[in-house]
Amino acid sequence: MAKKALHLVRSCLFLLGLLLQQESFSQNGQGSDKITGTIKDKTGAALAGVTVLQKNTNNAAVSNEQGVFSLTLQPGLRVVVFSMTGYSPIEITVTSETSLNIVLEPLAGSLGEVVVIGYGTQKKSDLTGAVSTVKSAKLADRVTSNPLDALAAQVPGLNIYNNSGRPGGNLSVNLRGFNSISASNSPLFVIDGIVGADFQMLNPSDIETVDVLKDASSTAIYGSRGANGVIIVTTKKAKTGDFKVQYDGNLSLNKVARKVDMLDANEYVEWFKRAWAYNPARGAVPDLGADYPDLFNANGTPKYNTNWQDAATRNSLSHRHFISMTQGTSKAKNGLFLGYQDDQGIIKNTYFKKLTARYNSEINIRSWLTVGGELGYNQTKANVVDDYRVGAENVTRMMLEMLPIFPIQYPDGRYSTLNDFGYGFNPDGTSFKSGIYAAENPVRLLNEMQWIFNTDQVLANTFVNLKLMKGLEFRSTYAAQVLSRKNNLYVGKDLLDLGAPSRGVASVGTSRNIYWQNENYLTYTTNFGLHHSLNAVAGASWMQTSEESSEASATNFSTDYFQYNNLSAGSVRGVPQSNYYDFKLNSYYGRLNYAFNNKYLLTFTGRYDGSSKFGGNNKYAFFPSGAIGWIVSKEKFLENSPVVSFLKLRGSYGVTGNSEISPYASLGTVRNYGITLNGQIVNGIGPGTVPNNDLRWEQTAQLDIGFDLSLLNNRISLTADYYNKKTTDLLLNVPISSVTGYGAVTTNIGSVQNRGVELALSGTIVDNSNFSWNSSVILAANRNKILALGLTN
Repeated sequence: MAKKALHLVRSCLFLLGLLLQQESFSQNGQGSDKITGTIKDKTGAALAGVTVLQKNTNNAAVSNEQGVFSLTLQPGLRVVVFSMTGYSPIEITVTSETSLNIVLEPLAGSLGEVVVIGYGTQKKSDLTGAVSTVKSAKLADRVTSNPLDALAAQVPGLNIYNNSGRPGGNLSVNLRGFNSISASNSPLFVIDGIVGADFQMLNPSDIETVDVLKDASSTAIYGSRGANGVIIVTTKKAKTGDFKVQYDGNLSLNKVARKVDMLDANEYVEWFKRAWAYNPARGAVPDLGADYPDLFNANGTPKYNTNWQDAATRNSLSHRHFISMTQGTSKAKNGLFLGYQDDQGIIKNTYFKKLTARYNSEINIRSWLTVGGELGYNQTKANVVDDYRVGAENVTRMMLEMLPIFPIQYPDGRYSTLNDFGYGFNPDGTSFKSGIYAAENPVRLLNEMQWIFNTDQVLANTFVNLKLMKGLEFRSTYAAQVLSRKNNLYVGKDLLDLGAPSRGVASVGTSRNIYWQNENYLTYTTNFGLHHSLNAVAGASWMQTSEESSEASATNFSTDYFQYNNLSAGSVRGVPQSNYYDFKLNSYYGRLNYAFNNKYLLTFTGRYDGSSKFGGNNKYAFFPSGAIGWIVSKEKFLENSPVVSFLKLRGSYGVTGNSEISPYASLGTVRNYGITLNGQIVNGIGPGTVPNNDLRWEQTAQLDIGFDLSLLNNRISLTADYYNKKTTDLLLNVPISSVTGYGAVTTNIGSVQNRGVELALSGTIVDNSNFSWNSSVILAANRNKILALGLTN
């Protein structure tokens, strides 16, 4: 009986144990009430501002700048949603895990991509300004030696003008119309933080991204130099990963796309005979074979039939190479990038060669201290002999004006010229042999002329980044550019109309531009409460540019042997010339980005600039801007729309400046004069320009209204902008009475208006594992109007 009772007790205890284990299992199955974790993107970078929401509740948290979050779950559905603008949201059912590692993927359409906006970065989805981005993949689609050419037709409102078909190009650029009459209309280029660096010297393969800042909200951070827009260039950097070597190269064939249809030799002779017979007073058509036996057979038919476009051009090969070697760890990243380009022109003997080398490094010395730097060297060499001219005569003109009856060279080796054929007329109407005019054979021009442009660019920058406290960082940078140019010209001593009048022309010109800048700024990022985020930048900068140049020349050479390498071989020396200038800029700037509930956006920007270029009464000026944005797609009425993936409305207004004029335009200057006394030239100095202590920069006030729209899970994207710009205080040289001793004075006068619209439409037409097809269309229209050139605006 006792044994049965003991067995019963044991059985009850066993069942109670099972029940307790089941209860414990049930509780563990529900998991802990508190979860923590880290949120990153697919590259491993921490994501700040991610909303962590317990589904079907108002219980939420936001990740900090390290991507760390903490949330205490309430009773109910244990599903947590992680969401952030520009990224695909994910849902996690919380069971026994209390520490989560979350990775968010960016949405198609790149709304989560980071855009460089000047002294910082910002997610594309959070931008309140008008900014367009071009990635390296799009630039790589263009086979060109000039990165500016690769930007053509990539950004609405950005106009690239190719004024020459020669290798390397002769390109100019403007953004949203022409703001100025006498000052520069080119946007400001910023390369890896170096303001004003020469963009066209870069290798297109070296570029990671190009961010084009268009409206005042984006460009006001650059103050007195932002009126024409700002183009921020980020070159490729080493990333975390094993040692990697990458090579890109291409080979291209260059040929004339279309030749001008010209008369051949027989057609020219027929035209000549008809033109002669058209005027009966000239008499019978001359015997061409008798008058010009070197050019015509005895029966008057031409001996030669030269297509001068074929003679002066060629099919040429160009090749480009780029190699990168990178390695990175969490402690240090290093990258070496080398490039070489050899573009042979379709006009004979023309070429453009470019060599680029760049090394960058970034070292995380401590968790709060990062240092780094970059050193780059770019070199170009070009023969632009086709652009040399005296008056209107140059190679491309002579390709069309040389007659097809001329040979390139006669059997005795002489080059033909336009002087070799033609007729003049006496007052009585009789004719006599006379050359058309003294113009040279284009092939000889290309063979016996050299106009070589050599450019060397050194870019260097260093930085130190300090994390002073949570959310607060200080960054100090020092950057410099040294740009050296040399042009060598030689025109052969026997070249008609070019070198022959002075028995050869040689010149050597050099210039060196030195630029340095020092930037120091604080960046503060914080989230407070569940709905507020703030990013603030405040800093100061100092920069200086100086340039010196000189030129020497000579004529009257006894031989072409030395060319430009020995100016003393020319017995007549030209007047030597030299020049020097410098200017300085001191600036203080700030920007505030605020977001409420991750959908209402506000931006304030301002810069206080002081320039040595301007009059003593206007050395400093303030350039403010403001912008607002509304992410409509985050509102409840669009939040779950199957059509609208993203919709943002934005508007901005601000004032920027243009200070690109002569450094001494506000000052009273002197210049040298030469007068003849007793048959000798005597040099002296006298007044140069009138001082203007009130001279100030041009100011451009710009209104921009636009929207960004993505449809069908970001498969289709549309960006549209309307802008209205008015530039006042135009910098002009105003003529004044010559009795003052001056010819003109630089002053602020007049105004210009630019209004326009821009559209950028892109879409993914086909996207699967075997085939993808993306297409884009950009449209832009601009109306430019001079409002006033008088004393009133």
